[in-house]
Amino acid sequence: KRAGFRRIQMVTKRVPLSSWPGDKKSRTVGTLMQANISECLEAFAAKPLVALGMTAEQRHEMVSRARESLLDSSIRRYVNCHFYMGQKVQGTGVSI
Repeated sequence: KRAGFRRIQMVTKRVPLSSWPGDKKSRTVGTLMQANISECLEAFAAKPLVALGMTAEQRHEMVSRARESLLDSSIRRYVNCHFYMGQKVQGTGVSI
């Protein structure tokens, strides 16, 4: 609101994490989400796995197995994504 938006809404959608959905749009989104998670997986896992005392080799092996699991389209994975939308009011708020 401080940035000059009004009618702000938050929508939560369940987004697939692979190419298993039947409809083309969901399959495309799922494929892109799968690629995104796969690309970021090692960075997301690094600190928690180091805190558990895992060696670099153990971490690499666990991340590799997680990536393989992401490719299994028989597993129906979802993630809840939160989308925020608002209407910008001209001439008010802080410029972004």
